[in-house]
Amino acid sequence: MDWSNYTYCEDILQSKDHVLVVGSTGSGKSMLVQELIHSMLAHSDILMMLADPKSVELYPYSKLKSCIAYADTDEAIEKMMDRALNLMERRYAEMRVQGVREYTGASVFLIIDELADLMLAPNGKKIAQKLQKLLQKARASKIFVIACSQAPHKSVIPAMIQLNCNTKVALHCSTATESRLILGQAGAERLPKYGYGYIKNSNGIKLQQMACSTEQEKQERMRYWK
Repeated sequence: MDWSNYTYCEDILQSKDHVLVVGSTGSGKSMLVQELIHSMLAHSDILMMLADPKSVELYPYSKLKSCIAYADTDEAIEKMMDRALNLMERRYAEMRVQGVREYTGASVFLIIDELADLMLAPNGKKIAQKLQKLLQKARASKIFVIACSQAPHKSVIPAMIQLNCNTKVALHCSTATESRLILGQAGAERLPKYGYGYIKNSNGIKLQQMACSTEQEKQERMRYWK
């Protein structure tokens, strides 16, 4: 299968970073997450936990063998956070026994389709606290978060959550202020409405054309790895 379009996805997955994806409505956040998921499917040592507040975007992937958890309500997503935290602690216990600083088993990606919806939920404060703990501690246990949001405002996404996502992807933003909040500089507001984004990580900021698979290509891959 041709994975040439997935170079930037592989770069993101191999970065061992938590990832925050920001973009205005219709800028392609969900499509980018789907491309990342399809890139994960090529790896037998990557597992997924899917938080899908919209109950639509991530559901098709909930039946994949590599998906170990799926939740689409605020309460269920909070329980999923607890499960991820428990997994993190078990992995750290194994690491202490083995005398290693990094877990040697499969990576787990906790993917959140719309972070702002969760932060504004009745139990949003509890979810934010648990998510922050994961972001601060989970890297060495090979548990990583990929979270999407329409806006990076601190009133919606707490600053500590943003600070602990070392890789940031800015798709088209509504204003230069939003671009500065996610990238530290203006520019994302001038991107085309769909198809391009800036990736910011320890190597700097890179403009990237985002691959977009056809629905047929997606279905073929899902049949292949189901």
